[in-house]
Amino acid sequence: MATVEQSEGAVHGADGDGVRRRDFINIAAVSAAGVGVVGLLYPLINQMNPSADILALASIEVDISKIAEGQAIKTMWRKQPVFIRHLTGAEITAANAVPLS
Repeated sequence: MATVEQSEGAVHGADGDGVRRRDFINIAAVSAAGVGVVGLLYPLINQMNPSADILALASIEVDISKIAEGQAIKTMWRKQPVFIRHLTGAEITAANAVPLS
């Protein structure tokens, strides 16, 4: 019968003193799978961002510096009216005097 003879150093890393080839292959496979998952999920998540036309409608600019004290203006935002009023000093003190419940 044939016998197999092995020397002490024939099996490299058998006693846990280093990284074996199988460990490297496992790490490389898991890393490649992780990169693939991220590459797959990025477009799926990115499609949920609002489009440019929606972002353009999301903000308006109104110059409130020219509103006189006690005056109110109405502006439109997303087809809805927005009322802006410059309160007088008496209205501010009256609003601050209301107790919070």
